Amino acid sequence: MRRIKGLAFVFALLLLISSIAACGLLPGGGSNEQDEALVGQWSWDTQVSWLYTFNADGTGTRGSAELETFTWHTRGGNRLVLNHGAGLQDTEWNYTIDGDSLNLTRRGGQLESFDYYRVGQSESLHGVWLWDTSHAYRVEFNADGTGARGFPDEIESFDWFTAGDSLAVDTGSGPHEHWRFVIDSDLLTIDSRQLAGLTYSYIRESAVLDNMEQDTALVGAWLWDADDAYRYEFNADGTGTRGFEGEIEDFEWFTMDGILVIDTAEQWEYSIDDDVLTIENVLVPGADFSYIRE
Repeated sequence: MRRIKGLAFVFALLLLISSIAACGLLPGGGSNEQDEALVGQWSWDTQVSWLYTFNADGTGTRGSAELETFTWHTRGGNRLVLNHGAGLQDTEWNYTIDGDSLNLTRRGGQLESFDYYRVGQSESLHGVWLWDTSHAYRVEFNADGTGARGFPDEIESFDWFTAGDSLAVDTGSGPHEHWRFVIDSDLLTIDSRQLAGLTYSYIRESAVLDNMEQDTALVGAWLWDADDAYRYEFNADGTGTRGFEGEIEDFEWFTMDGILVIDTAEQWEYSIDDDVLTIENVLVPGADFSYIRE
């Protein structure tokens, strides 16, 4: 009889332990759950395209080109447990979230700590930006994470996301581009995180349109000093013509901060000294021309 009672006690104890385990109440603190604050994508601050994805159903992935799958849960407020599949040991992390920043610090063994930023499409980038060197080159960031860039006849599509001050661009034809971006009013500056010294600046298109004008000093006809058969004419309404007789080309123009922009694609620094107009191509060193007022 005592043996039967003893077996009954053992079975009851095992049932209790399995019930506790199912509820996630074993020693180590707290019940198993999926902290909603973790749900989403997080980008590693060292390599923008290396991502953690935590899904609300407790599944997830991590990695860059090749993704590892896992299941996850949180316990005790700041403990993250990753299950990597049959035969593999779970990994446990302490996690802290501060706004859009996530820190993961390995529990036990070798101390490892990593910082991540929540992935999104920063609203500050939305819209069209024009390269400050040539307004013909434009970059467009759409709210849905798609975009396009290039000169009018060489448009390239891409996908993009931001994480903290990092911008990732995926053209589908190679590794992600990683940029650090800063926006100061209507000026966007991007610095490559892969190639030292590679920096570009862009002006928000709306700011360019707001500041463009037709400098009245340019209005009228100008003859090339090397061959007065070549003629420029700038009209006050922003239209114009240029070329030799019989080879006349129409264009539109505006000026901004000492720059003459023709059909968006060309940018010239210009100066007028009495009746002499000098223009220097912004993109082509040494391409400068002089014209005399007709």
